[in-house]
Amino acid sequence: MKKYHVIKWIALIVFIIIVAFVGFLTVIIFDELRTAASVKTLATGNVEENAGNVYSVDIVGDYYLDDYVEQGGVKNDNELINFLIKKMSNGIVDIDIDISKMACTGIAAESLSGSRFFARNYDMNTITNIAVVKTKPGNGRYASIAISDLQMVAVSKTKGITSLFGKLMCSISPYVCVDGINEAGLAGGVFSSHQEGGANQNTDKPDTPTTVLFRMMLDYCGSVDEAVELAKSYDYHDSISMSFHIMVADSTGKSAIIEWVNGTQSTDKDAGDKRKMVVTYNDDKNYQVVTNFVNYPNFYEAPLDSIYSYDRYRIVSEMLDSTDGLTSESGIYDILEGVSRGLRDDGEITVHTVVYNLKNKTMTLIDNENYDDPAHTFRFSFDDLI
Repeated sequence: MKKYHVIKWIALIVFIIIVAFVGFLTVIIFDELRTAASVKTLATGNVEENAGNVYSVDIVGDYYLDDYVEQGGVKNDNELINFLIKKMSNGIVDIDIDISKMACTGIAAESLSGSRFFARNYDMNTITNIAVVKTKPGNGRYASIAISDLQMVAVSKTKGITSLFGKLMCSISPYVCVDGINEAGLAGGVFSSHQEGGANQNTDKPDTPTTVLFRMMLDYCGSVDEAVELAKSYDYHDSISMSFHIMVADSTGKSAIIEWVNGTQSTDKDAGDKRKMVVTYNDDKNYQVVTNFVNYPNFYEAPLDSIYSYDRYRIVSEMLDSTDGLTSESGIYDILEGVSRGLRDDGEITVHTVVYNLKNKTMTLIDNENYDDPAHTFRFSFDDLI
């Protein structure tokens, strides 16, 4: 009988410890658990075809971006990871940030009905999973709908989200979005610029890496001019040992490509802290195109047609030139399908093709080159936000 009581008391103590731990966990990561509960699978991919899964997630809370700004940002991925671990999990959950080679195409153009589009192909040399990330942080910040590449937050490329841990990682996804739109009608995306070495500015300004700068643009900026001014106010640091540029567009028809360079290609190599921010606007055209080379005038000494990704840039520009930059949503999809990675026999894939309507403030997404399959077309508006 005494042995029975001992076992009973041990079981009760273990139960109390488990309940206390669950209660403690719930208190410190309450928003993150609610975010994890919102994760939905929109489409299931096919590993053999290099096609990943598509998810959606409603971000609960303000994901600590004001705290990030207040502390002066971070200089690199490791500092960002430490910030997120401290803020989002109090050190309980470890995370990693990673990405494979990108090869993308972006367009800002006018619709036939007088609206404006920002659209892009997100191309990758490996399978990956994406999430449509819906945020509504409040406190004077803009709501947004964006797309995150989940390999950046340690979600398995081939298996996708298979556990509560994977869903919890979606709480971090606002910090690693590759394109998106906010409720003010500002949209844009992050693109690889294929420079040698990354920018690593070092002045007395606050610091930020690529995708967090883009997140701040979505949350704090209502126009291209505001996004440019925000970028100017930070020391910029390229992420994950790659170089990037950012394209933004707004409903007024203005667009810009923001880059960090040091003179010309020959002086830019591994320039690091010598790189300066430069901006190329769509001043003389009704549209603007970005791929994976530096757009800033006179950067290259070599002919442009010898530069990586200029072929895609030329094809898209010629198509838009033929219509004076005017197109429909279906027309934009036709253009982007024409430069999608599925046309190449190298294992690469266009992970997603997305069109943002900057006047109607909507997103239309097609995943994994499923251009002719309505089941893989997803539409979102700000009415969908929690």
